[in-house]
Parts: sequence; structure tokens; C-alpha cells
Amino acid sequence: MAIVTSAVSGTPCWVDLATTDLPAAAAFYGSLLGWSFEDQGEAFGHYHMARLGEHLTGGMGPLFPGGAPRPCWSVYLATEDADAAVRTVEALGGRVLQPPMDVGPHGRMAIVADPGGASVGLWQAGAVFGVEHRDAPGGLSWAEVNTRQGEAVSRFFEAFTGLDPRKIDGMDYWALHSADDRAHFGVLQMTEQWGELPPHWMPYFAVADADAATVQVQALGGAVHHGPFDSPYGRIAVCADPQGAAFTLIQLTTPS
Repeated sequence: MAIVTSAVSGTPCWVDLATTDLPAAAAFYGSLLGWSFEDQGEAFGHYHMARLGEHLTGGMGPLFPGGAPRPCWSVYLATEDADAAVRTVEALGGRVLQPPMDVGPHGRMAIVADPGGASVGLWQAGAVFGVEHRDAPGGLSWAEVNTRQGEAVSRFFEAFTGLDPRKIDGMDYWALHSADDRAHFGVLQMTEQWGELPPHWMPYFAVADADAATVQVQALGGAVHHGPFDSPYGRIAVCADPQGAAFTLIQLTTPS
């Protein structure tokens, strides 16, 4: 899969970066993933839409007061009704961090937190349904929430999305599946080895060569925290951009 034209409700549909240095972040991801950027102007806080060729891959914008405390990537789940979705989140024990708001003609968004404390966006499509370039180099490939309450959070997302959490043998990891047996995102149990790192979502971006990409990350001023290492799904490296926002690169074994 490379180009998609719609998003399944309850599944990751968009990612964006909050950063302290937009020009530097654009230069980094432009070089690493081949993205180009379109500044949406002052009315949208100079939010940048990212593309690979003509297809959307995500966005980035500046950190703002009351938002993320440090540079980070955010993941958004598709919803048909953002207002109804936040009511469901609250009924299931989550919290609303940012009530639903319109984003011009693009769509309607909200930010919520699951019972384990990780924040995630909700996106009700308008003119933009989400990321178009998927599961191919330069595009979003996977997303997971890293949490200290793996079992409870997997059950929360089961109730919220209707997806089926299936625990991977030998791991404290749950993959959320739809009825057609496709896995859409994951829940990873954090251990004491994670230290004081707060619960968070992690986007995975596909690359053609994970080893070459990690060399490029470091040459561009970023950092490689773990890997590259092999997994059943591909070769993986956990990285950070020069401003400190974490992301994961994956050289896919097969499209997933």
C-alpha cells in the first residue's frame, strides 16, 4: 500500500509535530523522508502541511502555551463525530485535554488522554481526511501508545474504537485488529527501564534502508536511541530529531 483515500474510524489517520524550530524541523524531515512543506499562514499559526510528492504525509507546527511541554509527535485517530467521541472518552475513564474545535475547512479536532495518561488526537475529516501516503518509504507505517497500564489501556481502546486487542505471545504488547484481521495500532507496556518518561504515542515512518537512514539521522543532527534491530515486521530504529522529538523508523519486511 502507498496511497490511501480514506481513513477507518478509530484508527490512526494523522500525525503532526510540535516543535521549537519549524525551519530546522522542516529541513531535517525534508532531507530524511523526502517531504516538502506548505505553510498554512498566520490564520493557522503557521502550521505546515507535509507532502511526499502531491500526497499528504502529516504536519508540523510551533509549540504553543498550554500545549505539549516539549517537542513531540502526536497521533490522531479518525472519528465520524468529534463531539460524540469526547463524550465517549470521558464515559470510559479518559480525559478531554482540548475540546472539539474546527480547523478551518480541513476538519474538526480534539485532544484527549486515555486512562493511562497518554494524549491522542481525534480527527473528524472535512476537506482533509488524513495521511495519504502510507506503508511505503517516506510515509506513516504504524503507531503505538507506550503506557504503564497496558492491559487497561488496550481495553479502553477496545471499547472506544471497537477494535479487538490481541496480545502478542511473549510480549506485553497488544495489537488492535479490525474484523478483516488487519492490525491498526499497538499498545506497549512500559517497564521500569523507561525511567520517568511519561506515557506517549510513537509514530513509525517507513524507510527503504533503516541502517542508511540512521546514519543520515545523525548526520542531520538527530540522535539514534535504539537500533537498528530486526523484528518480525522489519528493521527498526528509535530516533529523535535535533529538537528532541522522538519517532521510529522501520524498513518494512512486507507492507503491513
